[in-house]
Amino acid sequence: MENIIEETLKANIKNVNNRFVFPTQMAADLWADRATLTCGVTAVAMERFMAWDDFKGNSIKSKQKDRKSIPSVMRTVFSTLLLEENKKNPFIKKLIGPEFSKEAGGFTNWISSLLPSLSLWKKHVEESKAVLDEEDKDLMEIYEKYSMFLDENGFFDPAWETPPFQSDGNRYFIFFPEILSDYAEYKEILETTEDVEIVSLTENYLPSIAETEKLPVANFYSDSRSELKSVAIKLRKLHEEKNIRWEDMCISVPDMESYGRYIERELELYRIPHVIRFARPLDSTGAGNFFAQAKECVTSGFTFDTLRNLLLNLELPWKDRESINQLIEFGKNNNCICSYSYNGKDFDVWEESFKTDISENRAKEFYRTLRRHLTALVNAEKFTSIREEYFKFRNFAFDMEKCSPSTDRTISRCISELGGLIDIETEYPKYALPSPFSFFTEQLSSIKYLEQTDNLGVRVLTYKTAACAPFACHIIVDASQSSLSVIYKPLSFLRDDKRKIIFKNQEDPNVTQHFIMLYKMNSLDSDPVYSAASKTFTGYSQVCSYLNEQEVLKENISRGYYDTEKNWLEKKDSKSAPMELTDISKNGFDFWKKCQNLSGMEGNDSVKTTDIQNRINRRFASKNNEKKIQISASSLKKFYTCPRIWVENNIAGLDEPVNEASLIDGFAQGVLNHKILELYFSRLRENKLEIRTTGNGLEEKYTNILLKAVDDAIEMQTKTPMNSNGNSFIATELINATKNVLVENMISVINSFSEIFNGFTVVYTEEKLSYDDPEKDYVLEGYVDLVISDGEESFIIDYKRNSTPELLYEDGTIAIRSESAEDSETPVQSDIKGPSNIPDFQMPAYLYLLGKSKGIKAENCAFFSMGSKEIVPVVGQKVFDIHKGLHPKTKLDVYTLEDFEPTMKLFQQKTDEYYHRIRNGDFSISDSNQNFEMCNNCTFRALCRRTFNVSRKN
Repeated sequence: MENIIEETLKANIKNVNNRFVFPTQMAADLWADRATLTCGVTAVAMERFMAWDDFKGNSIKSKQKDRKSIPSVMRTVFSTLLLEENKKNPFIKKLIGPEFSKEAGGFTNWISSLLPSLSLWKKHVEESKAVLDEEDKDLMEIYEKYSMFLDENGFFDPAWETPPFQSDGNRYFIFFPEILSDYAEYKEILETTEDVEIVSLTENYLPSIAETEKLPVANFYSDSRSELKSVAIKLRKLHEEKNIRWEDMCISVPDMESYGRYIERELELYRIPHVIRFARPLDSTGAGNFFAQAKECVTSGFTFDTLRNLLLNLELPWKDRESINQLIEFGKNNNCICSYSYNGKDFDVWEESFKTDISENRAKEFYRTLRRHLTALVNAEKFTSIREEYFKFRNFAFDMEKCSPSTDRTISRCISELGGLIDIETEYPKYALPSPFSFFTEQLSSIKYLEQTDNLGVRVLTYKTAACAPFACHIIVDASQSSLSVIYKPLSFLRDDKRKIIFKNQEDPNVTQHFIMLYKMNSLDSDPVYSAASKTFTGYSQVCSYLNEQEVLKENISRGYYDTEKNWLEKKDSKSAPMELTDISKNGFDFWKKCQNLSGMEGNDSVKTTDIQNRINRRFASKNNEKKIQISASSLKKFYTCPRIWVENNIAGLDEPVNEASLIDGFAQGVLNHKILELYFSRLRENKLEIRTTGNGLEEKYTNILLKAVDDAIEMQTKTPMNSNGNSFIATELINATKNVLVENMISVINSFSEIFNGFTVVYTEEKLSYDDPEKDYVLEGYVDLVISDGEESFIIDYKRNSTPELLYEDGTIAIRSESAEDSETPVQSDIKGPSNIPDFQMPAYLYLLGKSKGIKAENCAFFSMGSKEIVPVVGQKVFDIHKGLHPKTKLDVYTLEDFEPTMKLFQQKTDEYYHRIRNGDFSISDSNQNFEMCNNCTFRALCRRTFNVSRKN
């Protein structure tokens, strides 16, 4: 394909009066460089190669000699003041409903964006002589007010002007102006000017869709990951086999937000130097977002979320990270979700929480100083005051010597934009904005920022940017119909039916194919690569209709050196080992080897080291016999759920990172409920009272005992310091505020429990059980919630807030009552097996401990759910009979102590096994016990790095 640009340059470049205009400055600069190699000249003046925007500014000049072009920020000032005026006395009726006029700040940028088009709209409306509807009247009102604003301040809007072309004795060659969104406004002027020559794509370059053989080929992949992998491999081949320099290749990306990170990852994996050129809003980076985060903190009253987001912004050079960590941990532990008002009084949740924990002086002082500075910054009444307050805050909070170059450049650019607003404020003091800081943060979100770099490599650019630029090879990813479609819609703020009337049913300019063919024409040393995928990162897609789709099956995707290495390791390839390792593979292996040497690991899951054993001794040493370790049902459950989780929690001391604050966590609520039940039943025992209720509820003396238990439990919970597992200020306030609800719920719980076990006596409540078997090297320990007796047999009861364990028996069956059991004859026992096929050991542990430590043989065990207020029988004829009396339609197999013996033996066997495994450092896992469902939802998945294939096999 003949390159029109190159041919035009060759024919005209030697005339020094000829100038060449390109859609972008990048294209102009690269063609200037190439001209010295291919067009018969050794040097060119760079001013002869210019971008479209520069050409407009230099050659199509306004006749408004006594006025100056309106700065874009002044359009935003006008829009802000317009909406403020509309808030007081609504005159915009249709575009913004009067009922929303007081909350219409979100329309500021939209109003600003349509101002340049209002002159063109007015011209077409007047030509059509159409009757103005309510929407048109609103637009006309905005047009008139904007016109007055321009006149009052000596401005003109360039988009409202139709100035003539001013000849300067040069001849201008404008390349492909049809692809420019604003060319239609200048088309008539330029096409009638002798000193301008328009260079466009002819029909030969724009084949019809039916001529598939003339359309560029697009590789169509099943998914975007395969697509990007193939692109990376293609780049390496071009570099290694055709000796094309990295900087002479370009990747164009329609959706950089979605694809940018993935492209960057693939290029890094395949060791391809690259430079991503993508202008983002200033506030899209952590450094640029500081001002928006500061505003959120102040306007929200310093909620935990907003304060955490600001202080954990690691792009900012915080001076005192220790105080920051203390403050966040304090807020999390004290449930500092938000401040609030109650009974006409305002409460700062942070200050109130500091009153209850006087040990956090450092965090308190940091919070107070931070709050003072941020409040002064956000509430500043002028842009000059914002700058002053920012530097005060910076001196307090930031250590600029720790500031990265990228962060420094970004913040400097933000302050530079603030300086521009200060200049506007100084020059036009009469326009006082309602919230200067909000205006400033909105400006930062609308300004695109491209960080400069001197790095060389494959250029990764947004689609359309490099269409006219000469590269050895152009690669266009995500070449789907929706991504490559370029259709210009003038007056896009209007409804389509109005636009059709105004433009007399003319079709909107569709230049989709123009861009596709320009990329093809300007890929000079290799055919361009167009690729798309059926399953993208954002949904599903199909190849653009101006491309010839060619499906690429997975087995036909080119293999890179990672595939070669993997196939050799898995013995799928008979070829010899790869001749070289990548830097990434080598560094990864070296680091792994170093870790093995440091830890002294003996195998994949064997970590028997002195350090590990010392940690186990410290963590699990029995208080009564330090030579032995203590074992509980909860530690057994965690270990057999997954030994690796047990290691991460108990040996490495790792927990799931929680940076959220809750109003009152479920654990604290459960502790309070347990404490109330403990106090209630212990006082029944002290007063030798039976568990009792009547048909009308609890008797008065029982109710009084419960009310006293509630008061005492709240007192214990709220007066205990936070560092001793007490409640925070806000949790205490919530408990006190909802005390009546708590009392009603606990009365209902106790009444339901008493109906089930009416006449029983309390034996133990919240009793610690411990047994040191002289023949074992461990001590078994646990706390039993409640032991009661009917005078003949003993019952172990364990409270559950809501759910109860499912797998209870060695044979794999469960015994739970479903909600539908009352209306069905269907049995609810079934062969449901847990992920490890090991039953819950809580009841076996209690039975064993109660017998060994107290000499009590408990014939019955059950769980009691405080949520459903029902029992789940586990062992014992009597407890199953009680359940049968309550739910006669439910069919359950009865488990007596004799039936439960296999489960008891399994418990003792697994307890011994647990001891020996942790002593021997055996934390191995298996496919059957730790399956895909368990691992896929695991908090430690990233640390464990256990992988599954498509069939979910390890």
